[in-house]
Formats: sequence, C-alpha cells, structure tokens
Amino acid sequence: MGTGVRPWLAAILKSGAMAEHAIPWATLVPGRSLSQIKRRFKLMKVFIPGHAHLAFEALVIKVVEKFTPELLKAKTLALAP
Repeated sequence: MGTGVRPWLAAILKSGAMAEHAIPWATLVPGRSLSQIKRRFKLMKVFIPGHAHLAFEALVIKVVEKFTPELLKAKTLALAP
C-alpha cells in the first residue's frame, strides 16, 4: 500500500475507537473525502479473513498488521514504560 494509507490508519489506531460509527471519518485526512476514506477501508477489509465477524477494534488491528505493521510497532513502543 502507498503512503496515503498511513495517515488515516494511524488516526483510526490512535483514536482507540471501539466502533466504526465512532470514527470521525470525514476529518481523518485533510484533502480526502469521506467517500474516499471509507472506500479504501472497505477495499482493505476484503483482505482480512473473517472480517465480517470481527469486532471493529480487532479489524483495525488486523488491517494495520497487514498493510502498515510499522504503525503497530510505533504504538507499542509509545505505550511501553
């Protein structure tokens, strides 16, 4: 995935939202429309086995692991004492 994926995935991960409706999709990335961001997320979900049965928080982690694992590493490092 291109670097265009990182800003909004980082924002979702950082938000800690537990549900898709709790994400402020329209304001995640300046210059990107709501439909662009939602479409990209929908396309990425297809690559996650069993995505329809995962809780939103688990789905976000799986998407980040698959497409931008460095974001997960950075969050883990930030949380470490």
